[in-house]
Amino acid sequence: GGSGGSVTYAYPHLSTCSENQEQFDGVVCDSDKILRRVIVHSVTPFSDLRGLELKILKIPDLDDIQDAIDSADPETDYTSVVYRVKSNPRDHWGFVAIMGESYKLQFADGVDFTRMVFMTSDDVMLDTDPTLTLAFNYSETREGYESFIGSTEIEPEESL
Repeated sequence: GGSGGSVTYAYPHLSTCSENQEQFDGVVCDSDKILRRVIVHSVTPFSDLRGLELKILKIPDLDDIQDAIDSADPETDYTSVVYRVKSNPRDHWGFVAIMGESYKLQFADGVDFTRMVFMTSDDVMLDTDPTLTLAFNYSETREGYESFIGSTEIEPEESL
């Protein structure tokens, strides 16, 4: 179950939580919210993406994803996640997500990639967690893709 929690920075994509810089120096979520840290790494072509910010937009309704993108203000509605050189893993982007929510992710203004790996900190993701949906720009390089949990291939859900 959820235990609530706080994150260090105010993220627009965590809009269902409340900012409380004075008491907690971060964002506070109700105890019914399940937070997970998501790490994006092993992205290729790395030379095109090194140092770029990863942009995150909360998508309230997956049936109206294009409307959410079109009406979003790039300055206030997107969270900008800074690229990190540090190890564990090296060269990554990390952010906090609320399980059960949907987010659109993109690098800069839509720079493309052919491979990326997601992980949660300490591999903590429970079978009982609500589904986390991550959407990306459509491109030919992702016309066919494979998904794995560990070394086990999983069947992806129907694309949007």
